[in-house]
Amino acid sequence: MLIWNSSDRGYARPLVFPDISKIVNLIPSSRQYPDSTCARITVKGQEFKTGNFKKSRWRQSEDILLRGSVIGAVDICYLKKKPEADETSNVIIPAVMKTGQWDGESIVKRKDGSLVPIWLTISIAKDTDGKPMALVSTVKDIADIKKAETDLRKSEQWSRNMIDSAQEGVWVLDNDSKTTFVNEQMVKILGYDGNEMLGRSILDFMDADAKKDAVRYMQRRLQGVAES
Repeated sequence: MLIWNSSDRGYARPLVFPDISKIVNLIPSSRQYPDSTCARITVKGQEFKTGNFKKSRWRQSEDILLRGSVIGAVDICYLKKKPEADETSNVIIPAVMKTGQWDGESIVKRKDGSLVPIWLTISIAKDTDGKPMALVSTVKDIADIKKAETDLRKSEQWSRNMIDSAQEGVWVLDNDSKTTFVNEQMVKILGYDGNEMLGRSILDFMDADAKKDAVRYMQRRLQGVAES
C-alpha cells in the first residue's frame, strides 16, 4: 500500500506500509484470549484489521505518532467481556505501536492453569529498509525474584513487629542524628506521636546540658573513638 506525503523538497513521495497487515494479525495471538480478540490499525485513513474485527465495549485504543503528529491509531477489542486484570494489560501492544518498544512485568498462564510472573519485552522488528516486519518478544521468568521480594517483605514485617512489641524503647537515627524510626515503646516513654518525631534531630528532645554531652559523644563516635 502506498500513502502519499509531501517531502522536504516540495513534491509528493510515497510512504510504504506493506507489512502492517502482518503486524495487525499478530496482535490477537499476543493476548491471553486470542480467540475472542480482534484488532485494527489505522494509518493515514487506511485500515488494516483482523478478519474478525468488530468494535465492542471492551476496547483499548492508542494513537500512532510520527515526528510528534498523530498519523493513526491502534484498536484492540474483545468480542466478549474478559477479567478486569486482563483488560488492564491491553496497554502493552498499543504502547509498542506508539513507541516501538514496551517492557515491564506481566503474567502468563501455564498449560496447567497456574500463573507465572514474567519480565516481558516487546519490540517491532524491521527489515533493512526500516519497514516493520513483526513483533518480537523476549520473556524472563521472574518467579524466584518475586518470591524473594515477598519473603523479604515478610521478614521486614516480622522484624518491625518484634521491635514494636519490645519493652525497651528503640530509636533509630541517620548520620545527621535525624530520627528515622521510633517504636511504640519509645513513643510512650517520650509522650510524642511517632510522626512528630520523624525527621527531627535527637538534640530536639534534650535540655541544654544533655545536648552538650550528646554532641561530644556523637563527635567521638564519628571519629571512631569507642566509649570505655
